[in-house]
Amino acid sequence: MRRLEKASARHAHEYLVKRLDTIRIARRHIAQWLILVSVLIGATGLQLTWAQSSYQTVGAGEGGTYAEAMTGQIDTLNPLYATTEPEVAASRLMFSSLYTFDTAGTLSKSLAESMEVDESGKIYTVTIRSNAFWHDGTPLTANDIAFTINLIKKPAAMSPLRINWQDVEVRAVDDTTVEFRLPAQYAAFPHALTFAVLPSHILGDIPAGAIRENTFSRYPVGSGPFAFRLLQTSGSQEDYKIVQMSAFDNYFMGEPVVNRLEI
Repeated sequence: MRRLEKASARHAHEYLVKRLDTIRIARRHIAQWLILVSVLIGATGLQLTWAQSSYQTVGAGEGGTYAEAMTGQIDTLNPLYATTEPEVAASRLMFSSLYTFDTAGTLSKSLAESMEVDESGKIYTVTIRSNAFWHDGTPLTANDIAFTINLIKKPAAMSPLRINWQDVEVRAVDDTTVEFRLPAQYAAFPHALTFAVLPSHILGDIPAGAIRENTFSRYPVGSGPFAFRLLQTSGSQEDYKIVQMSAFDNYFMGEPVVNRLEI
């Protein structure tokens, strides 16, 4: 029994204890190799990321439809009467203005090419682009700008913009030049030139008091980057409306990258 016990102890030490030590040593080596491989993989991934960022850039794709939901009523598409957020947004997309505000809030040229102020500081002369067209193909001229301001000034039109223009005189010098005469110097006047321009060849013969109820308020013709397609009402919910617009390929600042837009 003692010989058997000694033999069993030697056997256990030879084939079990020594092998456990070997496994512990091997496990340390395996862990070290795994850490090393992980570091190498991580370093390779960072190198690839840095390399890709040096020659890749993110940009918008062309085409497709952009849709945005807004809260507010759409009772008119005439920019003279736009008051709610979706009405204002739609008018800025379908109609152009002399100047506009960029994404940084800076006043920038749109229809206007140049502006001069006389020595008195009360006469502003604006030269507009010669390549601007309405969505029906009619050229946009200085007469349209003068018509829009004079229409706003008429009490019968009942435009909320009237108070800003009632003391300003405007006239078209020629097809591409319009003159504004102020009653007094006003350094911030260029910021007022962000109004939407209306087509005189469509609205010129309509009485000022009938402009708001005219079919133009439902089927507008503008000169902006997007042209009106239709005003869709969803089912029985009359308050849920969708203004569908398509890109205007003859837009004076270039065709938009989006084919269709919905608000």
